[in-house]
Amino acid sequence: MVVPTSSEPTFGLLGLPLAAAAERCALRKVKVAVVGFGYVGSCIGAVLAHKGFLVHGIEVDPRIVAAVRAGRAPVEEPGLSELIADVVLEERLTIGSDLSAVSGCEVVLVTVGTPLGPDHGPDLGAVIAVAKALAPHLRKGHLVILKSTVVPKTTTEVVVPLLQHGSGLRQGVDFGVAFCPERFEEGNALRQLRNLPVVVGATSPQVGATVAAFWESAGLTTMRVASPTAAELVKLADNLWIDLNIALANELALLAAPLGVDALEVIAAANTLPKGQHAVNIMTPGAGVGGSCLTKDPYFVHQLGRTLGMELRLPLAGRAANEAMPAVMATLAAEVAQAIGKAPGSCAALLLGISFKPDTDDIRGTTALPLAEALGARGFAVLCHDPCIRSGRRPALPTGAAWVDDLLESVRGGPVLVLHTAHGVYRSQVAALLTALPRPGGVVDGRFVFDPQAVASAGHHFRGIGRPPLVPRP
Repeated sequence: MVVPTSSEPTFGLLGLPLAAAAERCALRKVKVAVVGFGYVGSCIGAVLAHKGFLVHGIEVDPRIVAAVRAGRAPVEEPGLSELIADVVLEERLTIGSDLSAVSGCEVVLVTVGTPLGPDHGPDLGAVIAVAKALAPHLRKGHLVILKSTVVPKTTTEVVVPLLQHGSGLRQGVDFGVAFCPERFEEGNALRQLRNLPVVVGATSPQVGATVAAFWESAGLTTMRVASPTAAELVKLADNLWIDLNIALANELALLAAPLGVDALEVIAAANTLPKGQHAVNIMTPGAGVGGSCLTKDPYFVHQLGRTLGMELRLPLAGRAANEAMPAVMATLAAEVAQAIGKAPGSCAALLLGISFKPDTDDIRGTTALPLAEALGARGFAVLCHDPCIRSGRRPALPTGAAWVDDLLESVRGGPVLVLHTAHGVYRSQVAALLTALPRPGGVVDGRFVFDPQAVASAGHHFRGIGRPPLVPRP
């Protein structure tokens, strides 16, 4: 065992020889604070606690604090409730609202939100508030790891100066700062948190090596980049690529349907072409792109370009293509209503799925609400159903839209079915939905849940993103 000398700090990791820091992490003699215990923070905190670290969450929302203390997940995520229940019971995860608790934790993860600001840049209010409040509680040896999505230079030009000013300590000497972007996918968070490489961009090589040792002690691989600024751009690059890729898929889908071809078939064949280090990898088109990242990070990139004196074209082009999809879905609904002999003004549309992602209750950036508004503008009476959103957490709907609870009873009323979110409940009840829908009915599929041939065989008209229209079979 490596024993620190008397000149080395008795608290924290920074300043220890790297082998000693790594050993302290491996022996779980490091306590971790997670500031912001919403979706990202609760998933990270639970996984680190499950790996044996003592984790203390810090959260200002009393509902989240109460839920975690009771052993319940504050957000919907497969497996998270069971994980939190276990680590709370074993006292490896605690939570409170007092930020001074970080003084007893060697590693501090900051996971507060950065919503889209009025200028299409990030609203750094929460990050700035945490940095100011955290600074007086910093001690020599602390590692501060920012995981909130920000634009490049935020860590070095906003967070570090606030921490130094408020603490009187020197970054890189007394405490260390790094940016490690969070890149996991909602609905698959726990698996990806255990397997995805962690990008580490630190303010010095020593800080970077120590932060990497912390993550690697948890069984994770790391990829070190030269600076926090590089790591900040990594996160934006990832999400810009995803948004642009889906925009490409959506535009291909718009071409495919009037040509009488299936976009999925086209994309699957296109993806067999090797190119560079990988094959072509066009993603799946759909009713819209939602979530807290993809709907704002491209705007962050565009605004960043403007601050550097350039007008980037791709971020806004991708956003425009994806934000147009609710209107495309509403047009398909109007077409199918006409096909079954109903004017939209005399027909209801049953919108299936309001959350932005299957099997979660997360409505951040959901395109279901713009879709409901577009359907209403077409004259439909809009009915909304979502099995994952409890009544107390339902968002306000556009004027004229209403929630329904009984799925099959609502279908029996003969609305046009408009599938927005591919919840498992809908996938498991496709046959029941087609049976309950009076003939001839209309189905608009924005997520490739319905088999067009099965819809036609059941006596209904079909429209779908990137798929040729089908009429009922005699």
